[in-house]
Amino acid sequence: LAEGTMENPITQFEVTRDKVYYSRSKFGVEVSLWEIDDKKNITKLKTPFTPGYVTFFGGSVKNNSIGVELDGWTSNYTRFLISEEEGLQKEDLQLEILYPEFENLVSKQIMVKSHDGVEVPLSLVYNPSLLNSNNEVFIYVYGAYGESLSPFFYPIFLDWAARGGILAFPHVRGGGEKGKEWHLQGMKTLKENSWKDLISCTEALIDKGFTKKGLISLYTSSAGGVTAGMAVNERPDLFSSFIAEVPRLNPLGLESSATANSTSYLEYGTVKDSLEFTGLVKMDPYYNLNTENEYPAILIMPASQDDRIPLWDSGKYIAKLQSISKTEIPVLMDIDYLNDHEGIGNYDDTVMLYSKIFSFARSNMKPN
Repeated sequence: LAEGTMENPITQFEVTRDKVYYSRSKFGVEVSLWEIDDKKNITKLKTPFTPGYVTFFGGSVKNNSIGVELDGWTSNYTRFLISEEEGLQKEDLQLEILYPEFENLVSKQIMVKSHDGVEVPLSLVYNPSLLNSNNEVFIYVYGAYGESLSPFFYPIFLDWAARGGILAFPHVRGGGEKGKEWHLQGMKTLKENSWKDLISCTEALIDKGFTKKGLISLYTSSAGGVTAGMAVNERPDLFSSFIAEVPRLNPLGLESSATANSTSYLEYGTVKDSLEFTGLVKMDPYYNLNTENEYPAILIMPASQDDRIPLWDSGKYIAKLQSISKTEIPVLMDIDYLNDHEGIGNYDDTVMLYSKIFSFARSNMKPN
């Protein structure tokens, strides 16, 4: 009835009595909604904003009632009912929370050529009236396990953009934004593509006049530590700070450990295969720390109860980095003694966490 493409696949569908509804996701961040009637006519549904996340609810083959939940970089989570006569109408059963401070923010996706000519999607959130080459940039990257960095509405993040900064989300290889092949191109012996995509996206922000060196903070978590850590090893000059929450920084050392992540060799490779062993060595941020580099400010935030990435992974990285550091720039480890890899805590804990992250990012920005 309908076909997707590699870059804009069908991601979900629901069947009602007389119609089929489905969604497509362009590069994992721009979702469109479609309807197929009983005569196989396909119609694109008009949405109140361009969503980055969508899910259907209430569909049944017994009637035509169906709803949809939408979310985006600058648009809050909202539920709509799909009406045959009026299109999408707000459900009105939930309390709507307004954020007038974010009304001037826009989201934009640009394509950046990586080291090998492959185009990498880069999502940006900013206030266009405050845009200049002195904007402070906060990059959030992941790039592993085929997980797409899908748009999310998060006021704690958006405050950075509302104050004149830029939020940047590079959709590097290793994720799933361009389908299964995008994941495969950032795995094992091809993991290099992940951090080189990140480097290319960071350079593009400078080349296109969004910012300049000394004003770019890099943030990641968990498996994103490999991508971000290696980008910092290869191009420490690009970043004013590197912040990582429960990160993987020593995949070579962790490959054989008996943790909940003991199947990680499927993503990164194994020491039992000579080629994959070489890939593990090449992608290891701890192993590739360079005494000749002048590293940016570093804040590593592991959790002592983490059952996936043990505390020693971050401890080794920080100890080695502190021993080779040549400047007075902070190189810190802040251990969460209460939570595990998922960082479960109450709202106050979340506010405290991101207060540390964003204040560290901003306080270490010094334009070159």
